[in-house]
Amino acid sequence: APAAPGSAGESSDFDPLLSPTAYADGPDAGPDGLDGPAACPGTEERVGILLIDHGSRRPASNEHIHNVATVYEGSLRRDASAKVVRAAHMEIAEPGILVALRDLITHCRATRVVCVPYFLSPGRHSTEDVPRLISEARDALKGEGIEAEVVISNALGTAMPQMLGAIDVLVDGALVK
Repeated sequence: APAAPGSAGESSDFDPLLSPTAYADGPDAGPDGLDGPAACPGTEERVGILLIDHGSRRPASNEHIHNVATVYEGSLRRDASAKVVRAAHMEIAEPGILVALRDLITHCRATRVVCVPYFLSPGRHSTEDVPRLISEARDALKGEGIEAEVVISNALGTAMPQMLGAIDVLVDGALVK
């Protein structure tokens, strides 16, 4: 099995397509998805990035977004970025949006958080439900005395040039099979 990320003999690349059980010590994200791949950055201003999907009853589906967050954060670390990336689920699975925002702001001391709806279309979940849940979480945190700037991006799938590139990669891969 591949060396566990963070262990001696570790491969520098985390493969999100491998089952977490293929790693001797399991995935970096941990069982709750809050034990991110590395320590939080040590600069004064920290930007948290929260990828938010729907959530599923299938554990593998939920693990996928945490793996994406791990790989994305790793790519940012190479740029010595002061960004930390986590994932949350809108419903069904943990961590939810409130728990993940609390972790980014208190544990990682993020002063700004960008929430990214991990949805392909600008449908009801990404345009209504996720913004409402973020607003509710922000209010709950404010009631706990926890505050940071929290903004929301457009849905992932609205990045048309990048989506077209991804479709090309998938089509080319299917034609090679």
